[in-house]
Parts: sequence; C-alpha cells; structure tokens
Amino acid sequence: MVRSCDGFRPRPDGRQPGRGALTGRALAATPGMTRFRARGLALSLAFSQAVFVASSATGAELHDPNAAYAVVSRCLSDARADPAAARACIGVASTPCGRDARGDRVIAEAKCVAAEGSAWDRALNEDYGRARARLDAAGRRVLLDAQRKWLAFRDAGCAVWASAEAGDRGRARRLDCLRTQTALRTIDLRALAAPASSAAR
Repeated sequence: MVRSCDGFRPRPDGRQPGRGALTGRALAATPGMTRFRARGLALSLAFSQAVFVASSATGAELHDPNAAYAVVSRCLSDARADPAAARACIGVASTPCGRDARGDRVIAEAKCVAAEGSAWDRALNEDYGRARARLDAAGRRVLLDAQRKWLAFRDAGCAVWASAEAGDRGRARRLDCLRTQTALRTIDLRALAAPASSAAR
C-alpha cells in the first residue's frame, strides 16, 4: 500500500484526506515547505550517519564512554546548529549497544545508557565552555547561576526514578533520565554557543 509521509493514502485526484484541494504539488510550493523538507532531510541524514558510525562499533565497544562519545560527537557535528536534528542523537550510542547486550538486560542496557550519559556530559562541558566564551562578564555570571540551578533540578528530578522503582530497574531509569536531561541541556548550550547566523537557520 502506498502512503504519503503522514500516513494517509493518496487519492487518485491528487487530494489528501483532510487537506481539501491542497495537492502534494501545491504543498511543495507552499512558503516554508522547502525549508521544512530540508530540515527533515538534514535530521534524517544526521541520524542515519551517526547510526552508521554506531553500527561499525560492537556493543562491547559502545560500553566504553570514549566510543560512545565518538558516536554522539559525530551525530552532533552532522546536526550542526539544528536542535531538532540534535535531539535525534539521544540514544544513538546506547540503542545499538543495548541490542548487543548479554546477560541481564536491565543491567546491560543501563551500562550502555551510562556510557552514553558520560559522552553527553563531556559534550555538555565543551559546549558550556563555548557558550561562556561568547558572553561578557555579566552574561557569564548569569550562565553559571543558570547551570548550577539546572544541575540541581536535573539531579533531584532524576533521583525520583530510583525511589519510584525498586532495585536495578529504578537505577536504570535514573540513569536514562540523567542521560536524556544532560543531552537536552547540551543541545540548548550548543545553540547558545553557535554563531547567530547558524542559529537562525
């Protein structure tokens, strides 16, 4: 069955359900659609390239934070300053690592997430330094205060998971939370550190 990218089956007259008279050709000509498609293509490309790098490493290698960092760094580089493309990098190392997990899956996958979390933490420190370098003295003080408050918020919020679920599963959920929140903060700092011309794209 042929379907369009939004899951609707095209009609013979070129119309799509719920779209009125807006055909695929007219949609392509709509202002902003070209930029939307370009961004979607960039996001898919960034993620697929990073997955290719990840797939070249074994699951055992991706337990190593340095190997995980190489994959995350490549994905972020391909994403450039696009936050949507960068968010697709979350899990780019831990997902293939987890697929190759042996033994207790909860513990094995937690190790994968922890390795990727270390990679994001390293990226966060790098982007924090770049963001700080763009600010004046007053801006640096504001950034430092914001970073300290974010760190306390992240740690307190993620600690809840260790209390909500007992044992290894709770600890694994906490690690996943830490990895995800660190990644999102890294992406924010990366946008702040980017030149204005790149951030506006």
